[in-house]
Amino acid sequence: MTKLNEYITQKIQQKKILLMTHTVAGSLDKKCQTNLVRAMADSGADLIELQFPFSDPIADGPVITIENQKALDRGTTTAGCFDLAQRLREKTGLPLLVMTYFNIIYRFGPEKFINRAWESGIDGLIVPDIPPDQDNFGYFDCLKQKQLEPVQVFGLNTREDRIHYLAHYTKSMFYLPLRIGITGEKESLPAEAKKKILQLKKITGARAACGFGISRREHIDELAGYADIAVLGSRLISLYNSASAPKAGIAVVSDFLASLRK
Repeated sequence: MTKLNEYITQKIQQKKILLMTHTVAGSLDKKCQTNLVRAMADSGADLIELQFPFSDPIADGPVITIENQKALDRGTTTAGCFDLAQRLREKTGLPLLVMTYFNIIYRFGPEKFINRAWESGIDGLIVPDIPPDQDNFGYFDCLKQKQLEPVQVFGLNTREDRIHYLAHYTKSMFYLPLRIGITGEKESLPAEAKKKILQLKKITGARAACGFGISRREHIDELAGYADIAVLGSRLISLYNSASAPKAGIAVVSDFLASLRK
């Protein structure tokens, strides 16, 4: 059992569902982003998802796409993202998963990227556009050597035979978008999501992290008992950006996260 698996197993015994919060590296200055993520940890986040920005984030909706562009406009580099990841891991003590696109990894060099991820204390990688059967770069072999977890991304329309194949590359957890298409807030959870979560958990034997559209407590309550981890991204970003100043943004995000635990 990996450290990430041990952590999730222990935490899920204490809470009905865990929370993983999402932020795009470099969309804020380092101090502000560190303070924001520390506040997330203090307000109920159990895991942190740090996105390394990319110019064409095809799986992301408008809110997160804008954050990616903001980060790039600020001159954010992959090396800088790793520095931030290490800082956040040290400051929060929470498991940290990196989400990015394979072009970023390819340009940096897969082996170099994974070595740096390991050195930075990153626990796993969520890379939606590099399935194992398209890996001609040694990416999954490098992950295995460094004992970093590949977090597979499934869909509501993923076929059963495909699930069985990807299960061989799934360890502690997998990621399931709660609707087909791009990320963003939504009004209700699709009826087929619960059925898919149960199918995926049965076949993979892994924990379910569900995101893409979770924006209020009712979504969390509905997922509890099915998913193990609720992922919050667009909602937190929108709340922060709606505030008049950084401190106010951190406060409103903290209050929202705390309200999900009451």
